[in-house]
Amino acid sequence: MRNYLVISHGRLADGIVDTLKLFLGENHKVKSISAFVYENQDIDQEIRDFFAGISPDDDTIVFSDIFGGSVHQKVMAYIDLPNTYLIAGVNLPTVLQFALLSEDDPLTEELIQETVDKLKESIVFTRNTDADQDFDE
Repeated sequence: MRNYLVISHGRLADGIVDTLKLFLGENHKVKSISAFVYENQDIDQEIRDFFAGISPDDDTIVFSDIFGGSVHQKVMAYIDLPNTYLIAGVNLPTVLQFALLSEDDPLTEELIQETVDKLKESIVFTRNTDADQDFDE
């Protein structure tokens, strides 16, 4: 089984996970933690609760908003768990691409790196002169 967590400062994580419903349906497996949103919010406990429900045989990908940011640092304590991976710089296309990976394909560091490298190409500066761009490339 695969588990996904999006964690961010503010409500970005909730927004990404909510938007995924448009693409993956209501019952997708991506969870969110929006940090520093509520008074007395215990982010550490929310992270512990997420990881408590994961089997050591499961694959887990955590997406954080900012590399080195406080929420990223909090999740760093868990990346030594078996089959657990952390990707910083989250955006909707990244989470969607990983959520669409077949669970039949083994999740490896190589597959994750290849997917991240491919996703880097999806960030494109678009100008008016690009109006005739062929988007099927």
